[in-house]
Amino acid sequence: MNKAAGAVLILAAAVISLAFYLQKRRLGIELLLELSRDMDHIAAAIRWKKQPIPEILDAFSAQPYSGEYYKRILDMMQSNIPLHTAWNLVFSQVQPKSVASVMCGISLSGDETAVLGSLGCASESLREIYLSQKAVQREKTKICIASVLSAAGMLIILLI
Repeated sequence: MNKAAGAVLILAAAVISLAFYLQKRRLGIELLLELSRDMDHIAAAIRWKKQPIPEILDAFSAQPYSGEYYKRILDMMQSNIPLHTAWNLVFSQVQPKSVASVMCGISLSGDETAVLGSLGCASESLREIYLSQKAVQREKTKICIASVLSAAGMLIILLI
């Protein structure tokens, strides 16, 4: 009876740790997709609604994955830090660094055409990074599941 209970506990621990790991990886991928969509929406709001960027960021601060970044930018702007500087400070901390590089490369000053072009290029780049990261994640997930369940299986065999 004790061996069976131990085996169940080992398997449960393996499955729970695997679930937490996979959820953390998924959040990073979802952030990429949301940032890509945000750049498209920001460009549309500038082009069609003629909204100022701080107003747009305020509306986007409720986003589930990227909202905290926009809130931090707005907080920095309240402290008299210029938009471009706040943007670069906040997005320079995003992981992976390729995403940080794309986000910090966005030009938020100049004429409307330059800003829209910069947002469009960033959206495309983020979408490409998303697709490549998703493919890598799919492979890593398969390997991770196989490894964790194999290790749990070996421990159960040793226990029994």
